[in-house]
Amino acid sequence: MRTRLVIGSVLVCCVALSWVCSNLYQELLNYYEQTEVLIDSDYSWCFRLLLNLVGYSTILVPGYILYKYLHSTQYFEKIRIIENRRFGVHRAHAE
Repeated sequence: MRTRLVIGSVLVCCVALSWVCSNLYQELLNYYEQTEVLIDSDYSWCFRLLLNLVGYSTILVPGYILYKYLHSTQYFEKIRIIENRRFGVHRAHAE
């Protein structure tokens, strides 16, 4: 029961973080399109870089958090063990 609660809360946090990043991206994009000063300015590349970084963080940051959580709970090892049992693959233990 506790594991399901933790997994649910991690997923909710990832979705919330994605939502916040996407809203920030949308606001920055609207600001960039409405102001003519940034388009002709020498600093427009900085703003476009910031816009790109926020856009990529919408996917990468929640994905990284989810990966680190799954790695810390050894989820990938559990899946590998279940797969090996299902297909009858046995590891040879060399001694």
